[in-house]
Amino acid sequence: MYDRKRRLIQVRKGDYGAVLVIGGRHKGRVGYYDDDDGVQSVVYFGVPFKTRPAMIRRTLLVKVDWKHLPLELWKRKFPEIATQVGVR
Repeated sequence: MYDRKRRLIQVRKGDYGAVLVIGGRHKGRVGYYDDDDGVQSVVYFGVPFKTRPAMIRRTLLVKVDWKHLPLELWKRKFPEIATQVGVR
């Protein structure tokens, strides 16, 4: 999700829900931010509590609006094309 200036909204502590990982080993993956463990966030990429969680720094997470997920992933994969066709 974006703020008014179209910048990605980073996740705040306790702001649980769908997230996109923007850096590190899991970059580009969408998961579910479920909890905190010190400076790390607990993120599930499969079924929560049935799959093993990843521990990821919260600074590498941004909020995701599920309604726009395919478009966001496409824009990240093809940023030059998105810019050329005016998709923001």
